[in-house]
Amino acid sequence: EKLVFAFNRRNLSTDHIQAFFRGVAQNRSLKVLHIEDKLYNPDDADVFAILITFFQNNKNFERLKIIGSPGYLHSLAATLGKFDSLQELSLFGCKISDEALIEVTQKLLKHSNLRKLDLSGNRNIGRLGYDGLRTLLQNPESRLTALSLRGNCIRDEVAAATLARGLAGNSSLEELNLSPNDITGRGWEAIFMAFQNPNCKLESLDIHPSRIDDAAARFLSNALTNGI
Repeated sequence: EKLVFAFNRRNLSTDHIQAFFRGVAQNRSLKVLHIEDKLYNPDDADVFAILITFFQNNKNFERLKIIGSPGYLHSLAATLGKFDSLQELSLFGCKISDEALIEVTQKLLKHSNLRKLDLSGNRNIGRLGYDGLRTLLQNPESRLTALSLRGNCIRDEVAAATLARGLAGNSSLEELNLSPNDITGRGWEAIFMAFQNPNCKLESLDIHPSRIDDAAARFLSNALTNGI
């Protein structure tokens, strides 16, 4: 039911990798797939496109984790529209661009079963990308309960404020990981203010280690007083 696939491009040709994924595409019982590939190759898109058949035919698939390769993202966005059983998606360290994140989040708007989203280790995400994430968070049909943006280096105050608007409009999120991030004082203020939303269901917030000034700390204190 679970397959972890970590491969080294120095030892495997693209033909070998594609042959492996063709075999995976025939599987009907696989629920969890982890792909670790830290070397970019334009052929990654072709490799992932092979899995479209798998996602179309496997109604039990629940968890997908991709580590390190941005080459899968375009095909992944197209593939997400082929199935709706996905509950957990992790794109760790995939060098996600704004355009790629917008494409992925637009597809995820239709995934009411998605519970966990991990976008950690993606420092390339900017204002437009976080605006795409905001739209996903504000989706009234969202059932997302866990979001990780660990190590994304959200220095841009506009990006942080955009994320905050998404959090303020969300009523399903229970876990949020923002550690460590270089969020500014004003960025933290906007985020902590979002938690004062009466519909906020957040139970777990990880911000260690973070530099929080006195003003932001007061907003956090108010949020904690209100029940986080």
